[in-house]
Amino acid sequence: MNVSLKIKIQCLVLFIFTLIKKILKRKRFIPLSPPFVLNQIFWDRINNNFFNIKTRNHSDWTTIREIFYSEDYDLTRFQRSDEIKKLYNSLISENLTPLIIDCGSHIGLATNYFSKIYPKSKIISIEPDLNNFELSKLNNANNQNCEFLNCAIGSDVCRGIISNPNSDSNALKIEKSNNGNINIISINSIIEKKKYNEFPFIIKIDVEGFEHEIFSQNTNWITTFPIIIIEPHDWLFPKQNTFKNFLYKISKYDRDFICFGDNIFSISNNLTRN
Repeated sequence: MNVSLKIKIQCLVLFIFTLIKKILKRKRFIPLSPPFVLNQIFWDRINNNFFNIKTRNHSDWTTIREIFYSEDYDLTRFQRSDEIKKLYNSLISENLTPLIIDCGSHIGLATNYFSKIYPKSKIISIEPDLNNFELSKLNNANNQNCEFLNCAIGSDVCRGIISNPNSDSNALKIEKSNNGNINIISINSIIEKKKYNEFPFIIKIDVEGFEHEIFSQNTNWITTFPIIIIEPHDWLFPKQNTFKNFLYKISKYDRDFICFGDNIFSISNNLTRN
């Protein structure tokens, strides 16, 4: 038996075990395709329908595992989930649109996930790499509530480059550069352009260490988002203090600070309309 076939058999056995486990636990998203299949099919138990996710390689599937297998962004696991649900429903009842910003959307899986969990929200999906960006749009082709921006997010409007273009598609790092080929926008600039009925709800930040730049200045937007989800990268960039600015800025506010999986969840202790 060749190595490739052996690995596929191992993956298939693990997939079947995971499938049975998710069905028995009545999880919402049920995977129907083994990991080595590029067209991943899921059944959404709540909406009672199927949806597809296009992948290119193992890096893409790793993100699928985090978002639709482990459901890393599932807020119902926290004690304050009822408060969060109440806020979402109250916004809808007042004819407001919850605004979700996905910073570093990769191939659009978090965007897809949020669009299913919060179907009446507006989602702005931000991804600087063009190949990831195009696949993100494809994976959300049926989501009419999404806006896609092919750029990076920072503390102000400037230019940048991808400093490690040969890395895995889910590990690309942005650096500021005056002659860069990538536009960098700020969260404040998004807030300033939002429609009058859009209410900041969730911002998710996974930018491979560039969080040090995002939280370096112009962070007054923090108070507008009741929920901030961020992945720290000090483990990836030792002794570079990539998470220091976030810790410094977020500590000034009355917010819970919850660690789960790879992410930090910062939840305002006043989950009401500002």
